Parts: sequence; structure tokens; C-alpha cells
Amino acid sequence: MDHASSSTAGVRAARQQLLLQSGAAVPPRSPAFRWPPHEALLGAQRHLVADLALARPEGQTYARALAKGLIARLEEAVRDAEARGHEAEVSAEAEGSASGIRLAQQLTLAQVDGSLLEVYAELLSGASGSR
Repeated sequence: MDHASSSTAGVRAARQQLLLQSGAAVPPRSPAFRWPPHEALLGAQRHLVADLALARPEGQTYARALAKGLIARLEEAVRDAEARGHEAEVSAEAEGSASGIRLAQQLTLAQVDGSLLEVYAELLSGASGSR
């Protein structure tokens, strides 16, 4: 299996894992909640608002907790990707590998998806407005 196939499978597995746990309302801070690996989580994030129905008003307390957990995990994943990217870039430059440098630069550009941040902000503003 090549890297693209394994990456796609990892993203699909991450989406399914999060969907099952959120459907069962497993608290994101619980030790029973299993977060996907950072790389898969970063790859899956563009699908997560729709997958996890974070934009729906039902169950806002859970949605807020899940969004908070996701943002925290994604921030960790971004820091991890940046660190791996910098290490890979130094290594690729030493080896003279142009493809390695491109991959390293992609890792250093990882970021949290804006739509997740927007949904989290909306959930937070809804919480303060409903009190």
C-alpha cells in the first residue's frame, strides 16, 4: 500500500472513529475517548463539521466539549507536524532531496481548519447568550 492510500485509509478511519464516539456521546475528556493519530486527524478535519454535526444546535453542551477537544488535539497535531516538517526539511536539504523539501514544507504549513474554529466560536457565543 502506498503512502496516499494509507493516508486516505487513515483519514477514513479517523472520521469513522470520531463519528462512532460522538454518536455514543463519549465525553471527549474521558479516558474512554480514543483520539485518532495526529496525521489522520489533520487530514480528516475538513470533513468533521459535517461528519459530527457540530453545527447543529441539539446537544450544544456535548458539541461544545467535542469542538473544544478537537481544536486542542488539532493544535497539538499542527505543532507536531511543524516540528516534523522542520526536522524533515533539514534532513532533505542535507540530502539534496527536492521532494523531501516539498513534503517538509507541507508539514510546516499545517493548520487548524477555519470552519471548525468558526463553529467553536458560534457554540461559545451561543453558550454565553443562553445564560
